Amino acid sequence: ARNALTSAGIAAGYAALDEGLQAIPFLHRVAAWEDFAFDLLGVGFGLVVLAAASRLASGQGKTSRVAASR
Repeated sequence: ARNALTSAGIAAGYAALDEGLQAIPFLHRVAAWEDFAFDLLGVGFGLVVLAAASRLASGQGKTSRVAASR
């Protein structure tokens, strides 16, 4: 979990740097808060997928036979 959160922080920092660099006028790019927000949304989605995959791999996502038979 700690590595995933560290990676998410690095990804968010990279997204901020990317948008900041796009604000440099002579690059003829446009920095947009919406683009940054979607970058962060992608990071969040990646964390959710990672958490679900980790749970399934560790067997925590399985239901017990008693609960499944009800």
